[in-house]
Amino acid sequence: MLVIPAVDILKGKVVRLSQGDYSRVETFSDDPAAMALKWVSEGAERVHVVDLDGAKAGKLVNLAAIKKIAEVCEIEVGGGIRSESDARKIVELGANAILGSGIVENPKLLDELEDVKENIIAGIDAKGGKVAVKGWTQSTALDAYEFARKIDGKVSAVIFTTIERDGMMKGPDVNAVKKMVDAVGVPVIASGGVTSISDLVALKKTGAFGAIIGKSLYKGEIDLGEAIEAAK
Repeated sequence: MLVIPAVDILKGKVVRLSQGDYSRVETFSDDPAAMALKWVSEGAERVHVVDLDGAKAGKLVNLAAIKKIAEVCEIEVGGGIRSESDARKIVELGANAILGSGIVENPKLLDELEDVKENIIAGIDAKGGKVAVKGWTQSTALDAYEFARKIDGKVSAVIFTTIERDGMMKGPDVNAVKKMVDAVGVPVIASGGVTSISDLVALKKTGAFGAIIGKSLYKGEIDLGEAIEAAK
């Protein structure tokens, strides 16, 4: 299982939010590319980049910073990618584009991007099993697992975030991740709540392809090298 460090960008800085709340921000660096390079030097094969300004604005905002990171390592990028043109901008950097709200609001978007689907990842963010959109600020009535089944095959992977666990240092929702792994044929990357090596071992047992780690890494509660070793 891949261990994927997160680099969340807000106003050009590397930050962590608690449960996606923009009023609960901790800043860790003012150089996102240097932070990404640090994780790669510690063994990361790829980095999960989120444009938090973009998630709010509904379009890519931190493209210059993203471009710099793409030059130093393999990345997947989410946050504000809701149009075909923004998705293609990311793919042109040699990166994977994560689409969340965009495909909920416009299901045809995946058909428009079929020629680059190997670089398209569905970002499914769930609260109580229902899909949340617009940077987690709105919940929908869509069942997360049914939605995933609908788009299975139109994307290269699914990143599944259980919002209740994100940034709360309470451990991942392993049962929800297992349910998602069973629901789709494409690889599933788990996000939200990883606080320890044992959390990673539990996620590995679900059959998840990868796990994204954020706050626990920045707080020094998980050593990246150890985490990668445990997830092998």
